[in-house]
Amino acid sequence: MIRHICENKRNGDFRRGWLASYEIIGAPWFTRAWVFQEFIVAANVHFMYSGVYASWKTLLPVWMAICSDHNYKLENAIDSLTDDDGDSIPLIAQHRRDESRIAMEGLAFIMETKAHWCENLEFVKLLAHSRNRNTSDPRDKVYAYIGLASPAYGIVPNYSDSIDRVLIDTTIKIIETENSLEILWHAAVSGLQHDSTLPSWVVDWRSREIISFPLKGEHTQLEKSAANASFHSFEAGHGISLALQVEGVMMDMLDKDSRNLNNTGCLYTSVKGFIGGCSRESRQDDEIWVLRGCRSPLILRSQERFGYKLVSAASYGHHPEQNHREALETMLQHEKKQQGGWRTISLV
Repeated sequence: MIRHICENKRNGDFRRGWLASYEIIGAPWFTRAWVFQEFIVAANVHFMYSGVYASWKTLLPVWMAICSDHNYKLENAIDSLTDDDGDSIPLIAQHRRDESRIAMEGLAFIMETKAHWCENLEFVKLLAHSRNRNTSDPRDKVYAYIGLASPAYGIVPNYSDSIDRVLIDTTIKIIETENSLEILWHAAVSGLQHDSTLPSWVVDWRSREIISFPLKGEHTQLEKSAANASFHSFEAGHGISLALQVEGVMMDMLDKDSRNLNNTGCLYTSVKGFIGGCSRESRQDDEIWVLRGCRSPLILRSQERFGYKLVSAASYGHHPEQNHREALETMLQHEKKQQGGWRTISLV
């Protein structure tokens, strides 16, 4: 695929066709949540465009090659183009748009899922995909995908529930069914909704996932463990709220020396002299925790007598691009010994 592109990239007709491919992949059809389910379970699917049609199986290897090469190998081909004619400028601009990257990732997910279709898809992956899908009813960010996941989650569509109720119940079901807090990673890398009334530990699938440079890719991961989490109600200033009770160990705190990398991320230095990545919502004296049932470090902020607020995901080590799993495991065991084991806290 890349060789073919490099050999033809200076051909005007080829470049205009290449640009048109973005129009197809970015079509609204691919962004609709309910279309995903219809496409996955359909026995036969054909795509039509301007009087030409082809089966999804015919297009699968072509589209997957384009998607897999979009962010990496194609950069060299794009960078070598010049502005010597009118075809290059819109093609370069289209390739580098965030919308193009999101469209490519969505196309890759839907095609891979169709190619490897099984009865019970991984529910959290489906919900993560829903962040970039469109629905007329926000509750369908969840309801459009439950038919493709395991029935063990026990989620039944109820359109009389508010969207907040749906999001809270969905997060609870995932934690209880999987006995895991891995879902907190998705809550921690969500785009912050400043007017949200949701608890910080609840994933708002309506918001885009914001992963800045320090958190991208292979973030530090510990051994998988059971969460043993529970839930309890408490009275806050605005009424009755629901808290998630977890076990964890405080590893460190953020120092004042942090550096903004972009609109979403910071590179921080901890009190103990470690560096890592976090969101720009983090601030000095926020605490770095490891929670039982979550393999990735998280940044929490004390809410005085109520507990802690989940602020950000975190990488934690000497350098954000290195894997520090063994070092983090050793540090965790040391801190557990120093602090007398896991500590029970509430996330609000």
